[in-house]
Amino acid sequence: MRGLHLGGVVGSRGLRDCLVFSSDGQRARCKSSATPKRGSGCTSSSEWETVIGVEIHIQLSAYTKIFSDAPFRLPMHGDLPNSNVSPLDFAYPGTLPVLNEEVLRQGIRTAYAFGSNIAQVSTFDRKHYCWPDLPQGYQITQHFQPFATGGFVSIGSTNPRSIGLVQLQLEQDTAKTTQEPGMTLLDHNRAGVGLLELVSAPELRSATDTADFCVKVQSILRYLGSSTASLEEGSMRCDVNVSVNRPGEPWGTRCEIKNLNTVRHIRHSIRSEVSRHIALLEKGGRVMPETRGYDPGRDTTYTLRRKETAPDYRFMPDPDLPPLILSQTYLDEVRKTIPVLPDQHIARLVSAPYSLSRESASMVAAERNTAEFFWDAVAEAERMVGSDTRVITEVLGNLMVQEIPHLLDHHGVTHGTSGVLPGQVASVVAREVQGKVTRRVAKDILRVMYDGHTGTADEIIQQRGIAVVSDKEELSSIIDAVLAENADAVATYRTAPPPKAKRLVKFFVGAVMKKTKGQADAVSVHGLLVNAHLPKRDL
Repeated sequence: MRGLHLGGVVGSRGLRDCLVFSSDGQRARCKSSATPKRGSGCTSSSEWETVIGVEIHIQLSAYTKIFSDAPFRLPMHGDLPNSNVSPLDFAYPGTLPVLNEEVLRQGIRTAYAFGSNIAQVSTFDRKHYCWPDLPQGYQITQHFQPFATGGFVSIGSTNPRSIGLVQLQLEQDTAKTTQEPGMTLLDHNRAGVGLLELVSAPELRSATDTADFCVKVQSILRYLGSSTASLEEGSMRCDVNVSVNRPGEPWGTRCEIKNLNTVRHIRHSIRSEVSRHIALLEKGGRVMPETRGYDPGRDTTYTLRRKETAPDYRFMPDPDLPPLILSQTYLDEVRKTIPVLPDQHIARLVSAPYSLSRESASMVAAERNTAEFFWDAVAEAERMVGSDTRVITEVLGNLMVQEIPHLLDHHGVTHGTSGVLPGQVASVVAREVQGKVTRRVAKDILRVMYDGHTGTADEIIQQRGIAVVSDKEELSSIIDAVLAENADAVATYRTAPPPKAKRLVKFFVGAVMKKTKGQADAVSVHGLLVNAHLPKRDL
């Protein structure tokens, strides 16, 4: 990926070079004498409120690092330590940063997806601290003028609400440290990888909402392809800031829990930390501002270090990186590359003629390949039966939410790798809508497909002889056999109160379905039972 060189301060009058991105991707330099201007609920108990903010660090997808030409590959654990590095990553004297335009482009796409405001002028700064994983002694970030501010993330499937974002900024990742007895090992393969830091407003009020927030961010990143967003592999890392206060009082002292790498850890660490704060305060103690870690084995947080404050970092403009100037034409062209996002899919799914429940729509839209598979299958099913779109969507939605995820998990595949095509699933939906297969048979056909059968529902039905038993004489014969086998239940049905009689009808229907191995139509069986085979009575 082509890097773009950013020069430093030049000229006797302190003129600064500016990097301008235009729509043709060409680099231009300009001179300017002006210096850039720098610049809530889950209640843990009835007596306490929780306030939570999130910082998410996202490794942006690119072939090289943000300021060097060293390669960036995931997963990193497949490469030898310190093999994907450049002199800049080791902070050798005389090296200068070169901005990777692809990292910038992915950052802009992500910011637009969250509804953020993109600044046409932004700057890079140095954040100083002494830590073994930081060869330069500082991290290049965007503290004073980030490239994006504002935006929101919608969470909640049944009661959707928006969580505000404060800012999104580009920065470089640190090296990876591994503690061994008597030593600290450093792997610089990660050092200098392009990061996007997303900072939420402190508007989350529960562990569950915070986990949902992180999952939604992950979903959007994967839709965009701007990051693999894997918590487990470290391409997405979550830090949470937690405080508690009594209702009506100012917010309490916050503590930060670092590097949470599973959704479960996010939920459990917050609950543990909230409990710790409340216990301290109720005993008359004081919560100290700290950076903490989470021990999942003990389900508790622990102190890592004293909480740094902004002055400790000695932020300063990076003299090697000029202001970043983005033309509106360039931004407009980047914006055109954004695909349909989860919330747009959900809005379409819950409206006519599809009319899925919001919960089902959220599950279908959670992953891009699932949503695209769904729409392709709907189109194929409509072509096959030309029936009511709402009925097709309801049948397909039930299969996509209840049955197919289990089959994907069982085989360890996704919609993109399973080998099952939307048209195959659509053929199952079409036959169920037409009444040619029952729901149980439809599930059996899907299992055959995900086991590797490449045919349609009709081919599987013909090969395995699993069509619906719809002949009335055949069904009547089976019903008579079931009633003869359950004569005592029939006798009870004659005099049982209506609620119990209804339960007995369901029992008879179930017995018939079992005898036909799920191939009978339950509605037809019910009608034959109460209208022709059981004694007449009011239910």
